[in-house]
Amino acid sequence: MSIYTETRQIPDSGWSAEALFTVLQDISGDAVAKAHATGADLKKLGLMWVVTRYDVRLSRAPVPGETLHFETWAEPFRHHMSQRSFLAFDDAGNTVLSGAGIWAVVDRASRSMVDADACGVVFPTETERPPLAKPAAPEKLSRRSAEEGPGPNTGSYRVIPEDLDMNGHMNNTRYFSVAEGLLPDTAKPAFLSRARVSFHSEALLGEELAILWQLQEENSCMRLSLEAQTEGKDRFRMTLEYAV
Repeated sequence: MSIYTETRQIPDSGWSAEALFTVLQDISGDAVAKAHATGADLKKLGLMWVVTRYDVRLSRAPVPGETLHFETWAEPFRHHMSQRSFLAFDDAGNTVLSGAGIWAVVDRASRSMVDADACGVVFPTETERPPLAKPAAPEKLSRRSAEEGPGPNTGSYRVIPEDLDMNGHMNNTRYFSVAEGLLPDTAKPAFLSRARVSFHSEALLGEELAILWQLQEENSCMRLSLEAQTEGKDRFRMTLEYAV
């Protein structure tokens, strides 16, 4: 099975974290379209795609107006999950983006992972090219004692209708918008260099996410770490690293 390729042009406004991961989500959908395994196809079977983790690196900021050439390929399902790898190159052949995500098929009624093969879900997998590195988990927030100084900042976000996707929950790309909304106006990062996120459970319309977050600067890196819960239940954890 061939590696799926697609070309995208960077808009004049550039790419926010949300825009970048929307592109990766759309390319993933395009890659499985010929196998009739898109989100719409799975919905007819009472199933849905969910992403459980991402770890993506960028070597530089994509330049507005330039063209990037994406490649993506997926591994066969193991333990109900499949890793999808991504690469993106500029016109000179330089690698601009590399990383991977972990995807699963979930029953829409029970909201539990299911065996994709047993449910008749078939999608292109590439076994000749090895997968990129397994996505690493985001960093945990450090919990300081009163003597060590202030702990994480607190915030909240209520899920609105515009956040929802066809699965009836907050789309994974919207979490990046919530995260970057925490950046202070004084922060002047050059570009997003790495993004790691783990999605633990779905956030539904009207739910309020209780957010803990920290912003740290080390050498030439600014790191935004956050985690969110709803009524004590973990929703997601994320680490965004920016070159400064």
